[in-house]
Amino acid sequence: MRKRIALSVGGGLVVVASLIVASMAGVIGREAGTAIARATVGETATDVLARPWEAFEVAGLTISSPTPFVRYELNFPSDARTVIEQGIEAIENFRADAGPVQVLLTQFIVKPHIQPSLEGAADGAVSRVSKLPAVTDLRHHKTDVRVSGYPAIRVSASYTEDDRPFRAEMLFLVAGQRVWQISTTFTALEPSRTVAERLLASVRFDQ
Repeated sequence: MRKRIALSVGGGLVVVASLIVASMAGVIGREAGTAIARATVGETATDVLARPWEAFEVAGLTISSPTPFVRYELNFPSDARTVIEQGIEAIENFRADAGPVQVLLTQFIVKPHIQPSLEGAADGAVSRVSKLPAVTDLRHHKTDVRVSGYPAIRVSASYTEDDRPFRAEMLFLVAGQRVWQISTTFTALEPSRTVAERLLASVRFDQ
């Protein structure tokens, strides 16, 4: 169950604040959990680490990747649309392929009366992934980190899907009304994790 936090705004209680953020993050987390099937076939993590990487400016962030980020449309399920309409002003979705590692980056801007929640975003993403029909044995832990001086949360998760082991490394950031979620998914092999770690460690806010 998603945690709901009551926030005092203008004397009233906005109990949907973290639910909205959790719902958005959850949809993206679900997409990341199924995106591994789209990863580049034939290119190994070792190949990706050996070739040149570039720094790309994407949605207010700078992030290093072996391939450019391209926009894509994320189809929201009906259970999330109403909540999103209540609290989200704008959404941008991007995708990049790093060989066997699938990378998804989403920025969403919440409406002024809602206070974004890092905890809500991280919890929502994990909750949605855990509800994927083929996912079992999900384990995760959260770590508080800082990116360009701003608080952030890293989530490391492992799970089994159709009897195959997978990992997901995710980074959540909040600045003002903007929330970013960068998700990497890959099979549970050490070189692939090195690709994900290198990519997430490169994230910076644009100056």
